[in-house]
Amino acid sequence: MPESRITSNKKEKDAPRLKKVEVDAEASLTYSDKTLEHMLTPSHLGMLPAPDGQARFTGPCGDTMEVFLKIDDGVIRQAFFLADGCQHTIACGDAICDLAEMKTVKEAFQINAEKLFDYLEGLPQDHVHCASLAANTMRTALLEYLEKRDESWKKAYRK
Repeated sequence: MPESRITSNKKEKDAPRLKKVEVDAEASLTYSDKTLEHMLTPSHLGMLPAPDGQARFTGPCGDTMEVFLKIDDGVIRQAFFLADGCQHTIACGDAICDLAEMKTVKEAFQINAEKLFDYLEGLPQDHVHCASLAANTMRTALLEYLEKRDESWKKAYRK
């Protein structure tokens, strides 16, 4: 059975303990291949040192997501996330980072929960709110970037 390996650039002793994720025939029917890929092998999981935009948001279910952005000339060059929540939250966090990378800030503001849901080719009805959590967190990180950019003197104090 496939094993999910989640890594981050945190020190090993600080890394969360990982559970073995089993994928059976029922899960393969419930989730799209794209959703399973983002759930089991997230490529954007981790932190960025001195991000240009950063936000932490907690959804109504209690799941929390944090997004970190590196932006150069108005283009998102890197996007990473951390999540404390279910596999659906991890899939949505990874997918929104995929969608945002190499987009302008203006383009990234257009990514909403519906676009994320479509990109993942659906989510179970009881986890659609995970897409909203990811979209809200990304939007808040973009707003934080714009605020820092407009008040550049603050940037030096946040390192």
